[in-house]
Amino acid sequence: FPVTIKKKDDVYEIFNATDCKSWLFDIAFISVPQLPKVINRFVNEWGFTCNNLMLGNLASGSEFRRSYFLYKQYCQCLYLRVGLSGGAGCATSDASGFGRGQITELIECQQVKEEIGDENVYCLADGGVKHSGYASKAFGAGADFVLMGNYWSFSNEAETNVKGEHEYWGLASYKQIRLSGLDKSHSEGKVNKIDITKLQPLSTLAKELWGGLSGRCRYRDWE
Repeated sequence: FPVTIKKKDDVYEIFNATDCKSWLFDIAFISVPQLPKVINRFVNEWGFTCNNLMLGNLASGSEFRRSYFLYKQYCQCLYLRVGLSGGAGCATSDASGFGRGQITELIECQQVKEEIGDENVYCLADGGVKHSGYASKAFGAGADFVLMGNYWSFSNEAETNVKGEHEYWGLASYKQIRLSGLDKSHSEGKVNKIDITKLQPLSTLAKELWGGLSGRCRYRDWE
């Protein structure tokens, strides 16, 4: 469930009532100085247990290494989301000019992950993975998991389509800022409309994705 951290007492009450042990901290850039303090408060001050911790986003091998040594101490399994400015709902590149490229970021982070040698840290490709071909490349570059929000938004079963809204947006967009009750004058996110003529059953999208990924495995040894 989404929690916008405004008052720490409110957040404590929510977590205390739900006994949530899998956490996602979704922020624009993982290296913000406040994040270690927040997670330390959750674990050491408030005494909450974290089995699975997902953080993001980051864009380099050095950030992957730093994040591992900062945050693995708080959880059993650590999931680090790799990719900045590439998502369909992201406007970071337009706003700030930042953007390195998903494949470059993944290769760097996978190399660091191998150096660390911890089987309980995972590398997730996040942003710009539009279809099975992109997912194949992400896995080939070292991703353990691939996030595909844009792809799945074209399913009939997606919440936005069930509600009849037919749109998806970035967490840094003005729409999400308003939904969170925040007051900000700067946005690095987009709101995208979904072409309802392209909607398909979730099962069809899953089969198409699996077909593309399995097809890539057949071609792997060809030159």
